Amino acid sequence: HDDHDDHDDHDDHTDEHHDDHDHSDAAYDPHLWLAPENALIWLDAIANAMAEIDPENADSYQANASEGAARIKAATEAAKSTLSAVQNRPLATSHDAFQYFEKAFELTLIGALSDGDDAAPGPARLAELRDHLAEEPPVCILTEPGTDARLLDAVAPEGTPRVALDPLGSDLPGGADLYPALIEDLATSIADCATQ
Repeated sequence: HDDHDDHDDHDDHTDEHHDDHDHSDAAYDPHLWLAPENALIWLDAIANAMAEIDPENADSYQANASEGAARIKAATEAAKSTLSAVQNRPLATSHDAFQYFEKAFELTLIGALSDGDDAAPGPARLAELRDHLAEEPPVCILTEPGTDARLLDAVAPEGTPRVALDPLGSDLPGGADLYPALIEDLATSIADCATQ
């Protein structure tokens, strides 16, 4: 998808919603599936590829893709509704893994502990982020399973709510509804945390 092939395209939105949250050029975010628009493009591409490989079942692939697209669109609308009240509320994250979700749902991320899983923050980064979050406290910190709570304790204002988000939806039931459920689950978790 052209809007997400080059990470620099994603950086363009930082001025609009995230004056202090800089998505580093070195921080390529591989979590492309967290943008429902990407999922819709892939769904269509997969159905077309399967129809080409197995033309006898082409109608089935296209019907399944249409049904899947309807589920994704419904989940996207539900997530937008869930998140509408918290779009302008400042959020922080343990690492910059939610850029596509953030952009898709117009969330306001003001800081990230690190740019990625393999980029441990140094003392200067921790001090900078601690000072920034003290000036502009987030209403919620988005973490992932395995996040080192001690690092968050070092930078986050005391008592800031946190929510652990699994971008893979590992605890959700598998099957055709996994992706729509993931989008709605992330939205609900973020909204619940940001309104505590």
